[in-house]
Amino acid sequence: MLPTPVDDSQGGVDLLFSSPVQSPARLLRELHADPDIQAQLEAERERDRAYERTRLAARSRMGGVLTSSLRLLSSNERVNACVLSVARFVAVVMGVLLVTVPTLLLLLESDIDVSFLHEIRQTPEFEQFHYEYYCPLRRWILCKIRMRFLIDTA
Repeated sequence: MLPTPVDDSQGGVDLLFSSPVQSPARLLRELHADPDIQAQLEAERERDRAYERTRLAARSRMGGVLTSSLRLLSSNERVNACVLSVARFVAVVMGVLLVTVPTLLLLLESDIDVSFLHEIRQTPEFEQFHYEYYCPLRRWILCKIRMRFLIDTA
């Protein structure tokens, strides 16, 4: 939307500010000087403050127990350090297990002929794991891959 052009011979832009209509700044000053409007504004501010106080009070009641326990934990730095170290230890152990177990399984199921792998393969526990868990899992995965390949090519 483009502004309507104002002819300079009729006063131009100066005509807008010298018009009998009051300027916005003057109108705002007069409105804020009015005691009735000031009372309404103050009442509205007080309603907003009361609403905020009730909302905060309801929130603090709901999370009171949790907040107090968290405050207890966060105030004790030794407990925080201990919890953090335990969490790091668990994360490292899980990471090591997630890397070593599949790697060991791949080595054991491969055709690599190393003495310690050969000895592990001969144990009854490994043979039981191989025939009861590994072979059915391998068949199931290959079947799923084959079915997906057949569906994609059809």
